[in-house]
Amino acid sequence: MPRSLKKRIGYDVVRLVCRMFMLFFFRFRCLHRTRMPSEGAVLVCANHQSYFDPVLVGIAFNRRLNFLARKTLFRFRLFAWLITFLDAIPIDRDGISLGGCRESLRRLRREEPLLVFPEGTRTRDGRVARLSPGFIALARRGRATLLPVGIDGALRLGHEPNGGPD
Repeated sequence: MPRSLKKRIGYDVVRLVCRMFMLFFFRFRCLHRTRMPSEGAVLVCANHQSYFDPVLVGIAFNRRLNFLARKTLFRFRLFAWLITFLDAIPIDRDGISLGGCRESLRRLRREEPLLVFPEGTRTRDGRVARLSPGFIALARRGRATLLPVGIDGALRLGHEPNGGPD
């Protein structure tokens, strides 16, 4: 199902505003951004350092990314509206989320890029944690190219000072 003009333009506007903000205030830099294929299904696999990682990866590329977002993020009304507008896919991180998996596969089969964090959660110390194997099955079933993305320097951006829960 094609996205409405409002959603397509809205995503581009949000990406541009976030890109400018990160460039001017945080000296955001992206290396090798041209490695994103210009078409076809792509599973973008990034390490996870902060709450801002989906935004950081999203502004790095010119293709519209689909995002997985844990269901609990949809509890907050304003944030839920924003991530729904940006077509985030709700996923139950602690259990089986067949709906989220099906929707992820649908988007990959429509040859859209999908951002996943194979660690499943943010790092507390900057080290990459053990990867959950589910992303491989998703790439295989969605016939997607794997694009590894490394995020560096975001650790101090998006953690609660006391190291609270996800």
